[in-house]
Order: sequence, then structure tokens, then C-alpha cells
Amino acid sequence: MSFPISKTRQDALQKAQDYFRIANLHPSSQEFRTKCMSDYGFYDGTEQWSTVDLQKLQQRLQSPITVNICKGYIDNLSGVEIQSRYRCAVRSHSYRDEDDRLAEALTHQLFYIQESESIPYQGSLKFRDSLICGIGWSHLAQDDGRIFYDYIHPFNVIPD
Repeated sequence: MSFPISKTRQDALQKAQDYFRIANLHPSSQEFRTKCMSDYGFYDGTEQWSTVDLQKLQQRLQSPITVNICKGYIDNLSGVEIQSRYRCAVRSHSYRDEDDRLAEALTHQLFYIQESESIPYQGSLKFRDSLICGIGWSHLAQDDGRIFYDYIHPFNVIPD
């Protein structure tokens, strides 16, 4: 079901879509995505050989061998990040019982959000992305009374 929107809102929507389209198709955005694909290739150990080099190796009957030190290094740092995670907590500084109870309730609420939204796991993805291609992105937001955490893959980020 679609609802009719006013001319002003249609114009605003069209303007926002135009801005998005221009930013998304801008050479710097495409260059960034190309760089990200290359960076992920180094992490995965794929596409590190040019076609010309592969042909030369094939003519010499040699196999292309890649020793991937990037993946081990990044995985090691990701493991350190996982081991150093912390749990959010709230503490009262007023030394009043009702404030202490409120702080405890907020601590439980934060823990619930952290666990229900898989923040530790998605935060690790963001951290790994920042190590691989230089940018990791997420945001915590509220929509219709529901708090959610959203991990954004670097390919979906438009640098400004």
C-alpha cells in the first residue's frame, strides 16, 4: 500500500535520491570500492597475481604460490579485540539507593541490547573491516521505540 506524499516531500525525496546517486557514482566512491576489493583480495589471498604473471608462470610450468601474512596478522589482531571486549555498565555517583537501582536497571538494559543486537560479533566485523580496508562503520539507533545496532559493510559506505 502506498500513500500519496505532498509535492514538497516528493521534491525532497528526489533531491536526496539525486545526491545519493551522484555520490554513489562519483569516481572517488568507485575508486574506494575498487581499493576495498583489492584489500579484501589481499586478506583472502585471492587475485594477487596479474594475468600476465600467471601466463608467464604457466609457460614455465610453475604454480603460483602466495604466502598470505596479511590474513594471519589481521586475524591475530581481531582475536586481541575479541579477548579485550568489555560489558557496558552504569554506575551512580550520588550514593543514593534509588540512583543505584536505576544504574543497575540501565546496566541490565544495556546488556540486553548488546546481546540481542549481537553487538560484540558485529563490532568484530567492523574492527576487521577497519584493519583490512581502513574503514569500519556501524551505528546504534532507535526506530519506533526499538533500539538496534546496524553494521555497515565498507562497500555500502559512501566516503565524503
